[in-house]
Amino acid sequence: MNKLLVFQLTVQSSYVENVEREAEENCFDTVQWWFSENETWRIKTFAIDRDIHTHRIAGPVAEQVAMENTMKHYEDVVAKAFAVEFEDLADETEVAKVMEDLGGASSLEISKNGNQFAFWNPSRLKYTSKSRPT
Repeated sequence: MNKLLVFQLTVQSSYVENVEREAEENCFDTVQWWFSENETWRIKTFAIDRDIHTHRIAGPVAEQVAMENTMKHYEDVVAKAFAVEFEDLADETEVAKVMEDLGGASSLEISKNGNQFAFWNPSRLKYTSKSRPT
């Protein structure tokens, strides 16, 4: 079982430029958590420059811990939060069904670099790593 926990933020920002402004309908930052059997990923998207930070955590992390950590740092800018589960990411029909209410199947980006995680991308922006957290 794979689970995605998403926090949509009320801001859009740039990590590189160190700027933040109010989110727009289709332009907002996110903090996301991907939970699989053997590992957990934290994914942060920065909408202004389409930057993405991914952090692999070896071993499972409790969903409650991820929620508490995110709220500790972002509570004042969380617009909404939701979670979705997937049995098989390779099953396009299942992915489409799960994502239907959140913008359609193509709004789930599945990593193509050998790591097995996914993130919600409802605006279908092209995210790439442009910076590294310090």
